[in-house]
Amino acid sequence: MPDRPGLIALLLIAPMLFIGFANAELFKWKGDDGRIFYSDKPPFGEKKAETLKFATHRVSFDKEAVTKNQSAHSKTVVMYSASWCGVCKKAKAYFAAEGIAYKDYDIENSRKGRFDYKKLKGTGVPIIMVDDERLNGFSQRRFEKAYQG
Repeated sequence: MPDRPGLIALLLIAPMLFIGFANAELFKWKGDDGRIFYSDKPPFGEKKAETLKFATHRVSFDKEAVTKNQSAHSKTVVMYSASWCGVCKKAKAYFAAEGIAYKDYDIENSRKGRFDYKKLKGTGVPIIMVDDERLNGFSQRRFEKAYQG
C-alpha cells in the first residue's frame, strides 16, 4: 500500500491529467474601481474582456519533492468551490503545480460543503481557508502571504 503523502499527492495530481479535455474559457477585465476580475463568463455591458488561454500539459511529479513541500508547511488548506467556477479551477491548478495539499468541498454537491458554506455566510466561490485565515476568491499573492506567513 502506498504511503499516505504519496497517495495524497497522487489524488491531487490525477485530476490534472484530464484538464486537457476541458474546453473552459476564463475572462479577465478591470472594473471601474481598478480591481481585476476573473470569470468563466464575459462581463455584462460594454466592458472589454481579455480571454485567457491556458496551455495544457500532461502532469508528472517527483514524489520526493511533493512530500518535501508538504512537510515544509504544516498549514491546513480547505477550499469551498463549485464545479462551474473558473477561479476555483485556477486555484486548483495552482495548488497542484505547487504540490500544496488541500481539501476541496463542492458547495453544490457536498453536504459538508453546503453546511460549511452557510456557516461561513458565503456569497461567492472560492472561499479558501488557510488554517483560520479566510480568503474570499483566489489571488496567488494573497494565498502565498497567508500560506507562508
